[in-house]
Amino acid sequence: MYTTMSSKPKAAYIDRDGLIIEVRNCVRRIAYFVLLSGVVEDLTLSQNVGYLHIVVINQSGFARRYFDQATIYRLDDHLFAQLAEHGLPLYALSCILTILITALKLSP
Repeated sequence: MYTTMSSKPKAAYIDRDGLIIEVRNCVRRIAYFVLLSGVVEDLTLSQNVGYLHIVVINQSGFARRYFDQATIYRLDDHLFAQLAEHGLPLYALSCILTILITALKLSP
């Protein structure tokens, strides 16, 4: 069976800090976690035309030991919950630094 390009899933890879949430200090506390104005509307529009949302984060604060991996997971869960409240599921969240540390088996 032939599949047209339009029937394949589309994905939007979105940087979290500065595109989804405000950049306040080093985002290590839920109190610093504020969705940008208009982001819910923008993500809804892209979802309505068939895009899956994949958020990419680079946790330099983790590398600098400002917080641990458990904090990253708490913040990730908070983002998933905030967007889910608006009917916006995230299909993946990718932390570049965590992937590298895991792959190289480095200690934080």
